[in-house]
Amino acid sequence: MDSVELLLDRDGEQRVLADWQLLQRAGLPSLADHRSPSNAPHVTLVTAPVIGPETDPALAGAAAGALPLPLVFEGLLVFNGRRGLVLSRHVLCSPGLMDFQHAVHRLLAGAVDPLPLSQPGGWIPHITLARGLSSAQLAEAVQLLEAGRTASEATALRRWDSVRKMQRLLPAP
Repeated sequence: MDSVELLLDRDGEQRVLADWQLLQRAGLPSLADHRSPSNAPHVTLVTAPVIGPETDPALAGAAAGALPLPLVFEGLLVFNGRRGLVLSRHVLCSPGLMDFQHAVHRLLAGAVDPLPLSQPGGWIPHITLARGLSSAQLAEAVQLLEAGRTASEATALRRWDSVRKMQRLLPAP
């Protein structure tokens, strides 16, 4: 699946990386175990089978007009995954974040076929911490992690091409 994602400022990224490392040191599943160079804390805005490079100019224009975008993390979320539970940090649905996700969705209308969970109204902003957790591992992970409120900023937008295994920063530096 291809995606369009918000990347975090340095402080926000470091906080999420610290969560990943905490889980890893405890012997729990963690995105720290995912060694791809493209693995970075992010908020996925849209996921679709294909999001081609022809969308880059419009996405870059949207990013230039909206970033940096304030983000607030508060609490933890749990999703059912294909291979166990998924633990994430919840990103609050601020008006600015919702407006930007809707704008990206509108820009891609007709060019892509977004998955239902990335449609406006079905989208839940979050940053994934771990996948493939059992119920017991989830309980342990929740005990380890602080669920308080922290602020960050989304400072970049990227398009992930799952076929080519490439990421494209928008606008390109």
